[in-house]
Amino acid sequence: MNGRKRMWAPGVILALGVAATGHAQMRDGSRAFDRMDGNADGVIDAAELQAQREQAFSRLDSDGNGVITAAEREQARARVQRVRERMEGRVEAIADQADTNQDGDISHDEFMAAPQPLMSCADADGDGRITREEFSAVVGSIREQRRQ
Repeated sequence: MNGRKRMWAPGVILALGVAATGHAQMRDGSRAFDRMDGNADGVIDAAELQAQREQAFSRLDSDGNGVITAAEREQARARVQRVRERMEGRVEAIADQADTNQDGDISHDEFMAAPQPLMSCADADGDGRITREEFSAVVGSIREQRRQ
């Protein structure tokens, strides 16, 4: 496996893990609730909802002129599409690697036996655990690679 594939593999594993976790959290809304509960007091108040709207507006208004133009909306749609396309290829690459009997399906055993590149890349001290610092370092490396 070349270096490029080795570096994005942890990102795909991370994304798949987050997606799986995120799916469960989406069902009960806990992740969205935690994100909106800015002061972590267990309650979402009107000010926190307004703060979320402000952040969303700022992300969409890329030139900061106070207006979300048709071009900025198109940029947002294009970013979402690029992420989808990038993930499709990566998910298929991981699926191909995990499907060891090449039957087109990934059994529980195949899924659980698939390589865990995130652990090997992120566990800098080799203690079998990934600290917040180690995790942040690997995420930073993946982001840097994407910029290149």
